[in-house]
Amino acid sequence: MSRYPSILVPLAAMIILACLFLVSGCSEDDPVTPAPLPEAGYLATSPDSLMALWQTALTTLDSTMYRDMYDPDFKFHFSDGDLSEFQLLTDYMTRDETVQTGWNIFSGQDITNWQGVNVFAVARIIFHEMTQVTDWEVVAAGSAPSVANARFTIQMAVERGFGVPTISATGSYDFFAVARDTILENGTATQYYRLINMETVNPGKTDKVIHTWGGVHLTYMTDEAPHAALYVTDIGGSPLPVYMCDATGSIDTDSGLHPAPYRWQFEGGGAWNWTDWMEDPTITHSYPTTGDYTITVQVRDRWGLTDTAEHDVSLRLPFPDSPDKLMANFQTIYEFMDVRAYFEIMHPDFLTILQQDTIDEFPDVGTTLNVHQEGWIHLRMFSGVAVEDPNGDFVPGLSGIAFSRFRALDAWTESPGEDIFPNTEWAPYEVEFLFDRGQEFSTLSVTGTIKFYVTSRDSLHEGAIKPYYQMIGQVDLTDGFKSVENSIWGSVKALWR
Repeated sequence: MSRYPSILVPLAAMIILACLFLVSGCSEDDPVTPAPLPEAGYLATSPDSLMALWQTALTTLDSTMYRDMYDPDFKFHFSDGDLSEFQLLTDYMTRDETVQTGWNIFSGQDITNWQGVNVFAVARIIFHEMTQVTDWEVVAAGSAPSVANARFTIQMAVERGFGVPTISATGSYDFFAVARDTILENGTATQYYRLINMETVNPGKTDKVIHTWGGVHLTYMTDEAPHAALYVTDIGGSPLPVYMCDATGSIDTDSGLHPAPYRWQFEGGGAWNWTDWMEDPTITHSYPTTGDYTITVQVRDRWGLTDTAEHDVSLRLPFPDSPDKLMANFQTIYEFMDVRAYFEIMHPDFLTILQQDTIDEFPDVGTTLNVHQEGWIHLRMFSGVAVEDPNGDFVPGLSGIAFSRFRALDAWTESPGEDIFPNTEWAPYEVEFLFDRGQEFSTLSVTGTIKFYVTSRDSLHEGAIKPYYQMIGQVDLTDGFKSVENSIWGSVKALWR
């Protein structure tokens, strides 16, 4: 033994120190040195050791330790001041968002945060105070995992290097620790704790660099915008289609979509045409007139970042390859007050032949209305707004036009060469048109017969040559009596000349 005195004495001392270290490390009174969970981070065997880990993770900028102390169901609840300062749409941060933000804080790198602001790197975090105000109290037990709650007062400084203002995080916070069971690699069953909730109780914000801990997280939080997806289906409808608009495929991969993530725009024209935000990703829409439209959906995530998707639709009346289809379109145009489609069905040589009563009542009109006069009349008639006629008389706007009766009295026949519209097709129609001028004014009605003349030309449609019919003439034969509510066809038109 005397041969190795210089070796045995230091060796014995090392063994004694190791034993003391193991004993102290396993003590339940030591909250700072928890047992490691092999290949999975850090294991807190009590709420106190969990809070020691939390403080240690921050002061050592240890992102792995910071990650492993949060339960998958963890939520950090912001203060009212956080909600107002950062204009938040959500009042909490999830576990994944908290962990990702922790990595940003601990990275030592400048970042661009979710609001597009460049934020300086964190150099270190110092705790000036972390005082437990209340004892741990079990708030959930029984069949559910046990959850304990305690309140802490915190004062910490988040330093960001020379010349950059330090962020101070102060205030009182409630921490909630949940007990979980696990099996260690050696087969031993044990219980460990993770944070499942954290709530700001009494924040201490006084100026732009004094934040809550939630404010620090929001300063360093990053977020990717969602991806908007839109699928539009024509689900039928008459005479114009109804569209089913579906944004179900929209996703957000980091923070998740907002609880009411969708809003729609169908007419264009700016921010005032958006619908309210809604939960349902589907909506139906129909357009009042033909034309080219863009259906737009805007999707937002929990932090207010947005993305849009668009789908163009082109509404046209059925291709008029027969006189009957043309006349069906004519009715639709009036009932929808669709001025664009009206121009499309008029032949360049179109004329309305007026009755003598109309000529006598409106001498400035003349004996006929050509295509240009018809266009001007219908532009004003279909506008739905009140106008003045050339004499300065008030003409109420129309709120609707209805065809109560509209049927052919005879088959379509080719007109003779001496007809006013020679070598075209014509048919007499029995009509009853109602022009609704709103509650303050009487409804105008037109009854009787109108002779319609149509003509066609060859047109390529869907890869085939088909006849394309347009209206070339109308002869007004409606009833000749005149009263406040009843009028003849040409005189009604002349009101909007």
